[in-house]
Amino acid sequence: STDLTDEEKEVLTLAREHDGKTTTEVYEIFNKNNNKSYRTFYRRLKALEESGILNIDEEHTSNGGRTSKINIIKK
Repeated sequence: STDLTDEEKEVLTLAREHDGKTTTEVYEIFNKNNNKSYRTFYRRLKALEESGILNIDEEHTSNGGRTSKINIIKK
């Protein structure tokens, strides 16, 4: 298994606890304990996605926007 950074581990823990929620919802929880930008958070998520641990599924919303949902692959 790949060695994750502490920050990636923290993002993964939150993603597991909030599986199926949007990236924005999970970021808001992450940001309570970390003074990091959404972009930094999203980069950590993308790294986890590239490791095959989770998927970030983009969905179109009814109002024409987009939302990204986190789906854990490896439990």
